[in-house]
Amino acid sequence: TEIGAEKSCKFGNNIKGVRIDSGDLIEHAKKVRKILDKNGCEKVLIVASSDLNEYKIKEIIDKKVPIDIFGVGTELATSRDDPTISGVYKLIEYNEIPKIKVSEKKLTYPGKKQVYRVYNKGGQFKEDILSLENEPIPPNSEVLLIPIMKNGELITNLPNLDEIQDFYLENIKNLPDFYKKLEKIQVPRVEVSEKLQQLTDSLKFNYPTK
Repeated sequence: TEIGAEKSCKFGNNIKGVRIDSGDLIEHAKKVRKILDKNGCEKVLIVASSDLNEYKIKEIIDKKVPIDIFGVGTELATSRDDPTISGVYKLIEYNEIPKIKVSEKKLTYPGKKQVYRVYNKGGQFKEDILSLENEPIPPNSEVLLIPIMKNGELITNLPNLDEIQDFYLENIKNLPDFYKKLEKIQVPRVEVSEKLQQLTDSLKFNYPTK
């Protein structure tokens, strides 16, 4: 790695950067930065990659390691710590009649629903509210469940990559800092509307568990 850095110095600042993709990234980066700076390549960036994830990147940043760009591949395209999502179909309405499942530890909320994201006065995320579909929109909130397909047809214009990125950046900006921590993770607050809870309780009363 260091030999490669020395060879790249003959190109001066004409090259954009050098990449470190194996070994001890922290130690290699420190040595490579010294080599580059010593040879007048202060503008050359250091790119690091090697099974990086958020925890390794945080360690590198906290130690003020001279790495400018992180290349994340495997950990971005996969979910190594939680690789599967358990999904089960549950009937919540039939012929416009709300339905409920009351099995132990498998209670479902009945009826067609909507989810509203509520923001505080500063425009930051406060909570999500699970409600019935026909309930009024809470103040300072936006609708999260939007129809995409109907009768097999696409009914919504799909965003392009730039729009997806802008949407992501805007949502991250509106997320309080305590939700962004890697340790002592706080679970976002989700509330159930009063009407949905009342409907759930009434149906539970009609179908008591043994």
